[in-house]
Amino acid sequence: MSHYLNGVNPLNARTVASFAKLLKVKPKDISPQ
Repeated sequence: MSHYLNGVNPLNARTVASFAKLLKVKPKDISPQ
């Protein structure tokens, strides 16, 4: 996870969806794209 938070790897739709599920938020709350 740290490589995404530190900007090493860009977020993609699949990653955003996974993080949103774990954090119990909508994907739009993480990345407006």
